[in-house]
Amino acid sequence: MRRKSEILRIGRVLATLAALSLPAAGLGAGPPVAVADAELRPIVEVLRVSGTITSPQSALLSPSVAGLVETMHVDAGDRVA
Repeated sequence: MRRKSEILRIGRVLATLAALSLPAAGLGAGPPVAVADAELRPIVEVLRVSGTITSPQSALLSPSVAGLVETMHVDAGDRVA
C-alpha cells in the first residue's frame, strides 16, 4: 500500500512539472484571459418554487393511554416549534 502511494505521489509531481513546462515551451500558450480578484458579494439570483415535501419513511403514532382530547391549543396549518 505504501509503495502504491509513493508511485501516485511521483506521478502527481511529474504531471505537475509537465504542465508547468508547457507554457515555457510555447505548447500550452492560449488566448489572453482577464483575471479579477475574488470578492464576497450577495447572491442576486433567487429561485422561488412551490411544491410538497414528502418523507421516504413514515411512522404510525398512537397514544400510550386511551382517552379523548379535550382541547387543542393549535389550529390546522399553525406553525409550531
